[in-house]
Amino acid sequence: MSDEMLYDVRLVERNIQKGKLNRKDHQKWLKAQEDLTEQAFVVDYDQLTATGAQKVPKGR
Repeated sequence: MSDEMLYDVRLVERNIQKGKLNRKDHQKWLKAQEDLTEQAFVVDYDQLTATGAQKVPKGR
């Protein structure tokens, strides 16, 4: 299994439960990841929906 799949946020708990990964190694891997906060794009949800740019279904 590739590291991408082993540490995939959607699968990491399952991989820990199956014994493919332990929490200590996962925490170590997380700390080693580069901080990309400065490259993040922030979406203003209120502004996006207020302009009618995107319709959001009610109840979600």
